[in-house]
Amino acid sequence: MSLKMEAANLSDLKKRVELHEGKINKCYSDSLGKLTFGIGHLVTDEDNIDPNKEYSDEFIYKLFDKDFDKAIEGAARVCQGMDLPDRKFGVFIEMTYQLGATGLSKFKLALKAARDHQWEECHDQLLDSRWYKQTPNRAKQLAMIMLED
Repeated sequence: MSLKMEAANLSDLKKRVELHEGKINKCYSDSLGKLTFGIGHLVTDEDNIDPNKEYSDEFIYKLFDKDFDKAIEGAARVCQGMDLPDRKFGVFIEMTYQLGATGLSKFKLALKAARDHQWEECHDQLLDSRWYKQTPNRAKQLAMIMLED
């Protein structure tokens, strides 16, 4: 089974990620004190980003596209072999965007529940997490998607 999404669903997902992340054209420290800018982009040494510069929307959206594609690839690796509806797979893509594939992979019980299509258990496991404590509104909204038909 290939984890792919319809283009319209991907577009909606990108809008939701941007809404949750926000867009800031200058560097700032995120909730964990890490240097971030754009649409939730964690700054790395390879980025060669000037923390005092304001970046154009064009630059930020190019980086967002790259980060979003990386999140899709990471979520697909973590969810390999699962038969997930688009909206539920989209939750894992957004979690990967926020936490990275390694972060998503730590949700072992939620992922097992999703693999078994035990959506209520998946929902409960997503909310029984440090992620929920750090970003409760986002976590609640995404966990609710697991309860949709």
